[in-house]
Amino acid sequence: MPTYKELKAQLVELVMKAAAAVRQQEHDAVLADIRTKVVEFGYTEREIFGSRRGRPDPRIDFLADSDGQQSEMMQWRRSATPWLP
Repeated sequence: MPTYKELKAQLVELVMKAAAAVRQQEHDAVLADIRTKVVEFGYTEREIFGSRRGRPDPRIDFLADSDGQQSEMMQWRRSATPWLP
């Protein structure tokens, strides 16, 4: 006979599986609805996502080091020259 802890663990596992299944069903239904509307109204990728999708801002590489922080030189420049954005 399984113990209370084992049954409780099984319950948690089953609840997680059920939640994942429901979420997948909702995901599939929403995706099907979106696909239907895209075909119905003739939307293009550019209309949905815009023209700059996937392209990073080119200024980021200039203003940031590899760790994403501004370099000391850039911080000094900004404090020395107030006209720099």
